[in-house]
Amino acid sequence: MRGRKNPPLEIIPVPDGAPLTFDTMAQAYLEDYVLQRYRTLTAARARVEHLREFFGGWAAKAMPPDSVRSYQLHRRKQGAESATVNRETSAGAGGPATSASSAACRARRWTAPR
Repeated sequence: MRGRKNPPLEIIPVPDGAPLTFDTMAQAYLEDYVLQRYRTLTAARARVEHLREFFGGWAAKAMPPDSVRSYQLHRRKQGAESATVNRETSAGAGGPATSASSAACRARRWTAPR
């Protein structure tokens, strides 16, 4: 889809004291894409939507590491390729989980557990 522009993202402020949920982290991840002017917002949105189908509404504290494994198994059963699932759940640079938590940390809404 060369030359296709990403549709604008509505940036929604998170009220102070609001609980940190997957949806808040996903929104922060997408906002970070806009702020950093990454050109792959469409791909990021697609990844977030797959994650949101599974994790939508979950409190961040209720997302133990094995929930990611459950998600990976769920997506593989849906027929998604391993590489796609790895991109969706990547802990490496640029992955939704890492970027969302990093953006939330920068916004001082969440502190990584020690």
